[in-house]
Amino acid sequence: PESLLEVELCGARAGAYTDMTGDRKGILELASHGTVYLVGVDRLSPGAQAKLLRILSERKVRPIGMEEEVAIDVRFLFSTSKDLEAEARSGRFREDLFHRVQVVALKVPPLRERPEDLAGLVKVFFAEGDGTTPRLSKGAWKELSEYPWPGNVRELRNVLTRLRLAEGEVIDAAEVRRAFRVEETATIFAKNVLAAGNLHVLTERLEKDYILYHYRRLNGSTPDLCALLGLNRRQLYNRL
Repeated sequence: PESLLEVELCGARAGAYTDMTGDRKGILELASHGTVYLVGVDRLSPGAQAKLLRILSERKVRPIGMEEEVAIDVRFLFSTSKDLEAEARSGRFREDLFHRVQVVALKVPPLRERPEDLAGLVKVFFAEGDGTTPRLSKGAWKELSEYPWPGNVRELRNVLTRLRLAEGEVIDAAEVRRAFRVEETATIFAKNVLAAGNLHVLTERLEKDYILYHYRRLNGSTPDLCALLGLNRRQLYNRL
């Protein structure tokens, strides 16, 4: 929320709120000579965007309840999953703020576009467990390499967490497919579904279960869901 964001970034002095008995330094003051990383900058409200623009322009903050400004010396990093330039053109993001945050842009491609990173990521995520690295068969590697990873690196970590629980010394392709949940068709093609109604009823139920499954897996991210389903936003909303 915009009000809480200002307190978190700028801080507040004793008495600014009824239950505040002491001064509270903001993140920007605490991070002096360091780095502040703001995730999902595209989701800031218009008011919060204006406040951030002022901070970036003046390099000062005014803690709530204080008249004097405090100079800050921090490096800012911003991340977004959207095309921020397109958001600025559409008016959803301040154009002047866009030019402030777009000093040096680094695009991190999704996992499906950088298969050469897969082996290194698998090694790192497997090491997060008990220190042992399970062995993967050629078939298992093939399954991992050909999977599109719609949930990106977070999905890879979850899949590998499930694979660490697999029995046996070597993880095969079947274990990987089970980790992808592709073999759990019983939740979709239950007997009562197969026996209920005509083909139209079955396909409607299948589509509903499919969309709902990925909606939950992607934490309700509309852009990611549209990309996975190959639909634009309007088509997705019509189905929903």
